[in-house]
Parts: sequence; C-alpha cells; structure tokens
Amino acid sequence: MLEGIWVWQQSPGSTLIMSSAGREGQLSAAEIYMEAALEMGVPPESLDIVPTPRTTYEEAVHFREKFPAYGRVILVTSAMHMRRAKSLFESQGMEVVPVPSNFISLHHPVDTFLLPWPSVEALELWRMLLHEGVGMILRGY
Repeated sequence: MLEGIWVWQQSPGSTLIMSSAGREGQLSAAEIYMEAALEMGVPPESLDIVPTPRTTYEEAVHFREKFPAYGRVILVTSAMHMRRAKSLFESQGMEVVPVPSNFISLHHPVDTFLLPWPSVEALELWRMLLHEGVGMILRGY
C-alpha cells in the first residue's frame, strides 16, 4: 500500500485503486487500504476500490469490468507475485507498467550462516513459492 501511495504521488492526476476482498462479514482489504491511504493524505477523489476479488485472476477481471477505459495501468504488487499478476492483467487487454515491491533477500550479511536451518521465515518463503508456482501452472504460464 505504501508503495502504491508513493507511485500515486509521482503520477499527478492519477487514481490510486486498491483491490482485494476480505473475510465474510468484514471490511475488504481494499477498504482497509483505502482508509489508510486517506489517513496518509490521499484525497478521496483520487481513490477507488475493487473490493470483491479473492484471487489475482478475479482482480484483473473485476478491474477491467469496473474500469473498461483504462488501457494502461501501473501495477504494484510483491516482487515474487509480479510475473503472474502482470500476465493476468495483460490477458484482460491492459498494458501493464510493473512496480514490484516487498523484495525478499535470501542473504543477510550478518546471519547468512542461519539460512540452512529450518525457520518460520523459510516456511513462509516456501509457501509463497508454492503458491506462485501452482498459480502459474494452473494458468498455463
């Protein structure tokens, strides 16, 4: 979200669009992101949301349905997720300018000797890699 706000600040006249559903009966993630952006000074007229998608594919489809005139979008998402997300938005006929964020470094200068040992962080990395890998296989990438 912070990276999206930064990109919006660099793009005068643009609209910052937050996307993602939430748990049943609760605010969507898009609504929570929008509230945070408002608190950080983004004016309401520069914000919009797509609050219903539960998957990246649905995000691309719902975005295209809500904003049919947008031919070019700046897509901000995690670096690990960018390749698949960009491809899905392009499949909806949009030109995508990728802005990857949330980079993960596997080497830290202080504690690289800890890397081979099991950790919660390593399990999370494997979860993210498997999620992206399965998503790409299912979509035929």
